[in-house]
Amino acid sequence: MKRPQRIALMTRSLLVAVLALCIGTWLAMPPGFMPALADGVPAIVICPGSDGAVRAIESGDIMPGMPMALQEHRRGSASPFQQTCPYAVAASLVAPGSGGAALQLPALAVAEPLRLSPTLPDFRRHGTRDRPPAQGPPLPAEPNPPFQERPLRRTRAIGNPMNRFTKAALLGGVAPSLIMWSGAAQACASCGCTLTSDWLSQGMAAQPGTTVSLRYDYIPQTALHSGTDNLDRDAITLPKDREIERYTYNHVVTATLDHQFANDWGLDVQLPYFIRPHSTFAEDTSEPSHSNSEGIGDLRIMARWQGLSKPGSVTGIEAGLVLPTGGFRKTFDAGPEAGEAVDRGLQPGSGTVQAVVGLYRLGSIAPELGYFVQVTGQSALDRRDGYRPGSSVQASGALNYTHWRGFTPQLQVSFRASGKDAGSNADRPNSGGEELDLSPGFSARIAQRVTAFGYVEVPLYARVNGYQLVPKVKTSLGLMVRL
Repeated sequence: MKRPQRIALMTRSLLVAVLALCIGTWLAMPPGFMPALADGVPAIVICPGSDGAVRAIESGDIMPGMPMALQEHRRGSASPFQQTCPYAVAASLVAPGSGGAALQLPALAVAEPLRLSPTLPDFRRHGTRDRPPAQGPPLPAEPNPPFQERPLRRTRAIGNPMNRFTKAALLGGVAPSLIMWSGAAQACASCGCTLTSDWLSQGMAAQPGTTVSLRYDYIPQTALHSGTDNLDRDAITLPKDREIERYTYNHVVTATLDHQFANDWGLDVQLPYFIRPHSTFAEDTSEPSHSNSEGIGDLRIMARWQGLSKPGSVTGIEAGLVLPTGGFRKTFDAGPEAGEAVDRGLQPGSGTVQAVVGLYRLGSIAPELGYFVQVTGQSALDRRDGYRPGSSVQASGALNYTHWRGFTPQLQVSFRASGKDAGSNADRPNSGGEELDLSPGFSARIAQRVTAFGYVEVPLYARVNGYQLVPKVKTSLGLMVRL
C-alpha cells in the first residue's frame, strides 16, 4: 500500500474511533453535558442553561463512575464575546417533547470531531480570527468582531427555526405530493376543480420517503352560464339551433404515488378514474340525450427539484407529462343522440400528450401560520382525431393555521384560465374560460402515518365562452399515507 493511501486510511480510522468515542460518551451523559478538553485532560463540561445539568448539579450526581475534570462552560448570553455552546443547543433540541431527536446524533457527529481534532483540515468557512474555541471556556474579550454562528444551508429534519410550523404542517397539516387539480381539472373543458392539495405532500416531500394518497372530487355542474351570466334554462324554447346542456355530475377518484429521494429530487405519479353522468339537449332536438362516461383518465407523471429551498421554507420546480391513457370514444346511451360520440371535452381522456411545468413554495409567515403558493401551466403537444385541448394556467395560494396538534384548518384561493379547444371534433365556441374559487378546508392526522383532508370549493367568479355548465360548489376528500 502506498504511503498516501496508508495516511488516508489511518486518518479515516482515527475519525471513526473519535466519533465512536463521542457517541459512547454522549450515550452515557444526561442532557446538558458535553465532552471537551481542559488543558489536555478529558473533561465533562456543564452547560448551565440546560435543565438536565441543573438537576444533576443539585442532586450531586454529575457523572457517576467517571473521574474526569469538571469545569463550567457558559453559553454566551452574558457577553457578546462568549461562544454559543452547540451541545446546549443540541440538548434543547432533544429534550422531552421538543421533537428534535432526529438531530441529536448528526449534531454530535459533526461538532465533536471538529472540537476534539484540531489538527484535521478545516472544512469550515470561518477564518481563524472568528473560529469558535476548541475548549469549553469562552475566549477573553478581543477587539475583533464576535463570532456569529453561521446558519445551516438547509435541513430536512424537524428542528429548524420553523419547527412548530414544520412539525404540525408538514406532518399533519400541510400534509397530502402533487395531488393536484390534474384529474379533477379534466371534469369539463373550463370549469374543473381548481383545488390543489399538492402542498400537503410537497411539505411531506421535504423528507425522503414514499407517500400514497387517494382523493375523491365531486363536481356537480348544474348551472348554465353564458359569459358571466346565469341563464334560466326554463326560459329557453326548444328545439334550438345550439346545444343546451342539462347537467354533468363528475365523480373523480385520483390515486397518487409520490417518492422523494434522499436529495432534492422527487417523482409523482397520478392516475384518475372518472364516473360522469351527463344529459343534454342536442342541436335541433327537444328530447334529452344521456351518457355515462366511465373509465381511467390520463396518466400524469411529474418530476420536481427542490434545490432552491432555504432553511424555513421549501421551493420547488416541477415538470412532467400527461400521457393519453384515458379513453376518448365514449358515446351517448339514450336519447336522440344514442350511439353518437360524447363531446371530447367530456371524455375521460384527451387522447393527446400534454406538457406541465410549475413552480411552488411553502413556508411560514409566523410561528403558527404557514403559506403555500403555486403556479402551474399545462399545454397539449399534439392533436389526435381532430382534437386538441386548450392550454391552461393556474395559480393557487393558501394559508394554514398550525396551533392545534394534529388538526390544521386551511384556506385556499385558486384562479384558473383555460384556452379554447381546437380541431374539427372540438366544441370550440363552448370551451375555455376563467374562474376564481375560495376553498376552506382542513387536514387532520388520524394515525401516525395517515392524514385525512377535506375541502369545500366555492366559485367566487366564473366567465365562460358560449354556453357551459358551471358548478355551484365542489367537494374534495382524501387520505394520504406515508409508507
